[in-house]
Amino acid sequence: MSKSAANLIDTRTAAALLEITPRWLQKLARDGWIKPAGRGQWPLATTIQGYIVFLQSRIQERPAGAALHDARAKEIEQRLARQDRSLVTMDEALASISEITNDMVSSVEDLPRKITKDPRERERITAICSAEAARLKMSFAASKAALKTGMAIDDSADEE
Repeated sequence: MSKSAANLIDTRTAAALLEITPRWLQKLARDGWIKPAGRGQWPLATTIQGYIVFLQSRIQERPAGAALHDARAKEIEQRLARQDRSLVTMDEALASISEITNDMVSSVEDLPRKITKDPRERERITAICSAEAARLKMSFAASKAALKTGMAIDDSADEE
């Protein structure tokens, strides 16, 4: 028996050695991981090496699959949180801020008319309320911008 013939094993032996089915061994050969020496004959060393390379490539591919799995899980969690109303979309939050802003500013601007009928007093109160309405608009605009960008609101300008 020649030395090269001693290093050849049949398909059933190769599959048993690698603890896989003969069909899986054939698939690995079709995919280029293992090269047969001939019909039903497999070189022992290169067959084992090819299978090891195949297994190592699968280990390296797992992190990408795990990242995809994590992204899908996060998406599902967010969808469930929105359904439970513990999470709102950016559009919903911005619409709420706009509605509150408009209601608050309108209310402040209506105060002079509700407080007095005296023209001089109404003019004085209107000036105060207009300044406060302008400050509220700026404050709400800053809150909206902070919400959109994720940046903190600069509160130092409000402390006067």
